[in-house]
Amino acid sequence: QHAVLYVVAAFWKLTTSFLDHRTSCATVLFAELATVLPDAALEALLPPGGPAAELLLRAAPALTVALELAIGPLLVLSPRAGVVAGLLFHTSINLLPLNYAAGFSLMCVARYGLFLPATPDAL
Repeated sequence: QHAVLYVVAAFWKLTTSFLDHRTSCATVLFAELATVLPDAALEALLPPGGPAAELLLRAAPALTVALELAIGPLLVLSPRAGVVAGLLFHTSINLLPLNYAAGFSLMCVARYGLFLPATPDAL
């Protein structure tokens, strides 16, 4: 059920409002996430107003849907890869300064143990 949750969540984001970078919360949240990066790293990777920053902000909705859509199948087909993808996704959410989804993200991460082998030797 947990793997299906990601596929369904991604499916419900397939709307014109979410996929349009001008109206999507993903664009705002990506920009907000950039504020937690050290200034030197941010300016080196994504100079403000530069083409890379613009491209990332325009792609943010599609990137969000693609990652969320990938996590569910990865948890089933390649659990380690699914857990890594999920941890990247939820860590980025939990780094947001103004966060309304941290509790849900932590609940999702807590369930990743169900997808990992029972013994450390199997990792």
